[in-house]
Amino acid sequence: MIHRIVALAAVYVVSLIGIAASLYANPSYWAQDYHTSALTGAVWVNKLIHGHPDHIYDALGVHLHVFIAFVAKLRLVCSLTDSEKGTFERF
Repeated sequence: MIHRIVALAAVYVVSLIGIAASLYANPSYWAQDYHTSALTGAVWVNKLIHGHPDHIYDALGVHLHVFIAFVAKLRLVCSLTDSEKGTFERF
């Protein structure tokens, strides 16, 4: 009985792997746009900071508190300040 369950589980896993491989092999999967925001620069960063927490992680690969700490550290260590051209976060 246990051999039958293990065999069915193995067939299921192999089937899932086959389905995933066929999806990834499909050119239309890779042709879908990921970054579709019309926002750029400071407006985009501001939307990330004040938007859903998952969005900043998806876009930058870090959580909000890490990004804020990183910007603060760069300001301190590199003596970076805002200018008439824009805020430091934009660059």
